[in-house]
Amino acid sequence: MKLLSPPVVVIALCATVPAHADTITLAALEGYVTILPSGVIEGPYSPDAFGAFVGQIGHFQSGTPLLPWESRAVFEFDLGAIDPATVTAAAFSFVPVNMGEFGFSCFDFSSCPTLSLAEVLSYSGDGLLDRDDFHSGTAFVGRIPPALGVPASFDATAAVRGNTTGFAGFTINSGIADGGIGIHYAALQIEYGVAAVPEPASIGLVAGGLFMLAAALRRRSKRP
Repeated sequence: MKLLSPPVVVIALCATVPAHADTITLAALEGYVTILPSGVIEGPYSPDAFGAFVGQIGHFQSGTPLLPWESRAVFEFDLGAIDPATVTAAAFSFVPVNMGEFGFSCFDFSSCPTLSLAEVLSYSGDGLLDRDDFHSGTAFVGRIPPALGVPASFDATAAVRGNTTGFAGFTINSGIADGGIGIHYAALQIEYGVAAVPEPASIGLVAGGLFMLAAALRRRSKRP
C-alpha cells in the first residue's frame, strides 16, 4: 500500500479541525464634514438630533452663500482583532430621516427637500474623524434614492475585506440635486470565520498519526 507523505497527512488531519463563524454589529464613530463654495472644508461636526447631515446646496441662500455647498456623513468602524481576510459577509446600513421633523432646515432656514440620491463610498480609516475624511471615500459601495424612515443596506463585503488599517471607513455623499437628509442608526454588520484552535485530543491524534507514519517509513527503509 502506498503511504502518504507527511505533509499530505498533516493537511488531511488539520482539515478535520472545525471552524466557526460569528456575526457582530459594530457601532460607528460618526460625524459630518462640510465644504463651502470657497473650497474651505469645515468640521467634522458631531451628529445633531437628526444625526449626521448629508446634503448639497447649489444656489445662493437669500443672495449670500450662508450655508455649506455640500455636507458628507463620515463613519469609521473599529474592526478590532478581526482579520479582514476572514470576513465572509459585511453590510453597511443606516436610516435616512427628515431633518424637518427635528426642527432643522437647510434652505433659507425654511425647508429642506429630501435628497434625491445618496452615494456610499468606502476607505481605510485611522480611527479618527478629520477634515481630510471629506475626500476619503474612494471605493464605490452603492447608491440609492433615500426613502425617509426606511432602512438602507449596502453590501460592504469587498470594502471590509480590502481594509488595510483595521478601521473600516464610509462616507455618504449627496447627489447632484439640492436637498438634504439626516442619518440615524449607522451600523456595520460583519460575518467572519475563524479557524478553531485544535483541542488537546486533536493535537494528540495528529502527533500520534505522525509518529506511526514515521515508524512505518523507517521500517520500509530498512527492507533490502
